[in-house]
Parts: sequence; structure tokens; C-alpha cells
Amino acid sequence: MAQRSLLKNITTDTNQFVDLNCKRFKSIKITNGDNEEVSINLAIAKDDNVGSTSFASTAGAYILKAVAIPVGVTLHVDGFDFTNLIGADAVVGGQKAVAGALKEDDYTLMISATATNKIYSFFIEY
Repeated sequence: MAQRSLLKNITTDTNQFVDLNCKRFKSIKITNGDNEEVSINLAIAKDDNVGSTSFASTAGAYILKAVAIPVGVTLHVDGFDFTNLIGADAVVGGQKAVAGALKEDDYTLMISATATNKIYSFFIEY
């Protein structure tokens, strides 16, 4: 299978979550392109939270929360795979899944800065 990757510059005037349109990745590199420290959130959450600045604890989970990246520094995040999340109505080995669990059809990986008017770039390898 061919390796896919994406390089994207994000300039935000808000601290809203941006949809990365994936449920798994091999690695992410986030580079601070601003003239001051940038703090980053990386989360897996229900897709209707894209464009918001936060989400309820029942709607997702933070992988990284308010991680500070100094000027000129790149943060490397090793891969995660959320394709096997089990919904609340699933049964595995006779055990019911946790009520309110995210289902495969309604979650996505999201990234945001914790403050407004920040510039950062990320490279994601699928």
C-alpha cells in the first residue's frame, strides 16, 4: 500500500478545531511558525465538534492538551489508530462496550491552537 502524507499550513484567527480527516496516522510533526510560543491541542472527537473551541468529555478525548511548542521547534507525535473504537451498542467477547463510547462513523482527529492568531504547520503521515 502506498504511503500517503499531507503538509498543511494553518493560520488561525480563532482557536477552533480543524478536522484532519482521518482516524489513524503514523506520525505528525507540528512546527511553530509564529513569533511566540504556540500551544496545541490534538483530539479525537465527534465530527460535529469541528469548528468549536472545546467539547464535552462525553464527545471525545484529548491526545495532547495545551502542549507548548517554542518558536522554531517541531513537535513529533508517534502514530495512533482509532479505527477500532467500539460504539456503545457493540458487544465484544460477551462484554458490552462503554455507554457513550464514540462510534466509527461519528469521530475524527482534530487539531487546534489554544489561543487566537497563531501560525503553525503540520505534516501528517498516514
